[in-house]
Amino acid sequence: MGTITKPTTFVDGTIPTAAQFNNDFDTIYTEFNGSIANANVSASAAIAESKLAFNTSTGHYHNGSDSRLISVNRAFVWFTSGTLSTGTNVGVRYIAPQALTIVKCWLRVRTAPTSAAIYIDIHKNGTTIWSTQANRGTIAASGSSNSTTTFNTTSLAAGDYLDLDIDQVGSTIAGVDLTVVLECSQP
Repeated sequence: MGTITKPTTFVDGTIPTAAQFNNDFDTIYTEFNGSIANANVSASAAIAESKLAFNTSTGHYHNGSDSRLISVNRAFVWFTSGTLSTGTNVGVRYIAPQALTIVKCWLRVRTAPTSAAIYIDIHKNGTTIWSTQANRGTIAASGSSNSTTTFNTTSLAAGDYLDLDIDQVGSTIAGVDLTVVLECSQP
C-alpha cells in the first residue's frame, strides 16, 4: 500500500462540488480498501482483537469469546545418538502435561539400517500404544525415515507417561542417530 494522498487541496472561499468530494473519497477508498499490510500498521497501534481475522485453513482459529488459539499441536521428541541397539525405556520419560490426542509418529536416522528394518515402540504408562505390533514405528531396511498415523491407543490424560523402546535396529548395519517425534493435538 502506498501512502494515501489528499487528491484536492481546498482554499478559503472555495465551494467544493459533490463531484469533487466523490472523486476525492473514491481515490482514498481505492488506495485504502483491502491494501493494508503488516508493514503499514504502526507498532503502537491499538487494534482490537475482534478486528483481526485468523487463518482457519491451518487448523488455528479464534473462537470468538476466548483469545487463545485452538487446536495447537505438541510433540515429544526422543534422540538416540550413535549406533542403535535394542532396549527398553531408551532416553527420557515424558509426562503429558494435559489431555492430548496422539496423531502422528515421525522417525528418522542419519545412517540407514541394512538387511532389516528399525522398529520402535512407545509405551503409555507401561503399555504399548501399538497393540497391533505391525503398526509400530518403522524405518525400512535401507530407508532413513518414515511416519505413521495408525495407533491402537491415541488418548493421553494429564500425568500419563511415555517411554521409548527400540525393538529392532537393522541387521548387517544398524541404524545410527535415531530421532523419534510423537505429535499430539491438544484442545
